[in-house]
Amino acid sequence: MVFLDRKSNIISKPKNEMRMITINQTALYRLGKIKAQIKSPIMHRSK
Repeated sequence: MVFLDRKSNIISKPKNEMRMITINQTALYRLGKIKAQIKSPIMHRSK
């Protein structure tokens, strides 16, 4: 069980990291979208 556990940990760790990266990217993308929506009216006003 310990040996299998070690193997699964080695295999699952990169997958979890990849998942975290994708979650971070989507979160940043959403934040960017929200920021763009907030910024765009201000930009239009300044023009």
